[in-house]
Amino acid sequence: MTLKKFLKEISPLISENPVAVISVSPRKNGTCDTVAEKIRTSGKRISVFRLADYKILPCGGCVRCRTGKCVIKDDFAKIFKDISPAERFIFISPVYFSGVPAQFKAMIDRCELFWENKIKPVKGGRGWFVLIGEREKNYIACAEKPVKAFFRTVGIKYEKGVYFKKHEIR
Repeated sequence: MTLKKFLKEISPLISENPVAVISVSPRKNGTCDTVAEKIRTSGKRISVFRLADYKILPCGGCVRCRTGKCVIKDDFAKIFKDISPAERFIFISPVYFSGVPAQFKAMIDRCELFWENKIKPVKGGRGWFVLIGEREKNYIACAEKPVKAFFRTVGIKYEKGVYFKKHEIR
């Protein structure tokens, strides 16, 4: 699938809804940001967020989240506050060792707070996962497992995962 075909496929699903496009790459102005910008310009109510603009620290495993609040002081709550008004979500990630970057994995792991307390910060959302790599092999099966769990935990219905080779984007 090409990015153009993907945008055509999801266009009717995102055209009338507020959309949050989240680039989870740690690299600014890279391929993930390029794709995020192409998606933003394809619709009306589309906002782009860069995970690299937020300070998300990794989970320390203290299990104090069982009390209903995470004790780590960072931007974890802020990113959910920023993206939660959306009804459609598109997470864009590069492939890092058959998976997602550490920054995104840290965000996913911090969702233990939501899982432990049965909190759904996003209600009724629908989402897509875009994975971008440089190899012929489609890594979506490896990388989407934690992303699917993340979507389920926060209340986003996983619609589809797609893999694009970097050279197909530009």
